[in-house]
Amino acid sequence: MLDINYIEKIYSLEENSVKDLEENPQGLFIHVEFKRKVHTCPFCSATTNKIKDYRLQKVKLDSMNHTTTFALINKRRYVCPHCGKTFYEEASIAGKYQRRSIKEVMNIIGECANKQSFTDIVKRYCVSLPTVIRYFSKITISAPSALPEVLSIDEFKGNAAGQKYQVAIVDPATKRPLDILPERNTDKIIRYFLKNFTFSQRKKVILIVTDLSALFRKVIHTIFPCAKIVADKFHVARLVTWAMERVRKRVQNEIKSERIYFKRSKYLLNKNQDKLKPEEVTKLETMLIKSKDLTKAYWLKETFKRLFKTDILNITRFLDQWLDLVASSKLVEFSSVLKTFKEWRSEILRSFISRYSNGYIEGHNNKIKVIKHISFGIKSLKILRLRVLYMA
Repeated sequence: MLDINYIEKIYSLEENSVKDLEENPQGLFIHVEFKRKVHTCPFCSATTNKIKDYRLQKVKLDSMNHTTTFALINKRRYVCPHCGKTFYEEASIAGKYQRRSIKEVMNIIGECANKQSFTDIVKRYCVSLPTVIRYFSKITISAPSALPEVLSIDEFKGNAAGQKYQVAIVDPATKRPLDILPERNTDKIIRYFLKNFTFSQRKKVILIVTDLSALFRKVIHTIFPCAKIVADKFHVARLVTWAMERVRKRVQNEIKSERIYFKRSKYLLNKNQDKLKPEEVTKLETMLIKSKDLTKAYWLKETFKRLFKTDILNITRFLDQWLDLVASSKLVEFSSVLKTFKEWRSEILRSFISRYSNGYIEGHNNKIKVIKHISFGIKSLKILRLRVLYMA
């Protein structure tokens, strides 16, 4: 038999409030009656201690030793002698009209911070799916009150509220998400910052890390007067890797007799040269000897990667030298690289100098993909935004 004092302590009940314990196949029932005291009328603020009648309220507490625990609260209904209206006494276990304890509700909401679907929470707590969503929807997370000196902005495929893409804003210095914007639209993003932040707050932002997106660049130039754009290192390097990959595809189509070999060995081109095994070096040399264009593309890629290890003082000169090599190679596949580097020259140079990147926000977006995957998609933008920010 469970000890009454232990029950009172574990559920934070008033002393001597548990009157009886009853256990049956449905679970453990705790009969509770709180100490009678003077109450203030919620209608006229007068005080009263006069009881009209009693009502029984059944509240689910939690599961203990694989047994569902309920509290049967013998609640008093007081009558106000001043205005004549009746009201129930306050119960510390559960809110008004609630059938689950405050602790149980908070536990359900707390479970939403883990990487699991709402259905998993439903099975664990034996509640309905709408109930879990209703409890979680009570959380309110407003837009941040201030902006950090460094921001990171990126889009992700959310498929929520009828929009394919949403926008994530994070602080790369402290590695925490700030907000989720409903859609990837220039005017909507601009209005969001104008509505939530003053000019002086936006003026404090000095660096913004983003991919090579003309949309985000327009937003930044419009909203943040003092901010400098830093192109994300990964997206810059990817331009060169993709150009080399286009050369490989052209070459493998030209040499049809060895097309399968080029296709299966493409990982050797993407792998860092210093990480190649001796047998892989031999295979790579066999590939490169068959095509001068592929050899040029491969060494352009390897030379570009060395720029990230170049001294800051020499980065501009070395980048110009590399662009001259690209131009002299006369590879059609690298023409788009020359065009992009010309349009984003200052932003790309900062990517070599700055210590910030979109690394955290890309990991943050992967976490969103995991949430969507285990939930089989989240169509509600409100739930998606709350879930992402609450998990962080």
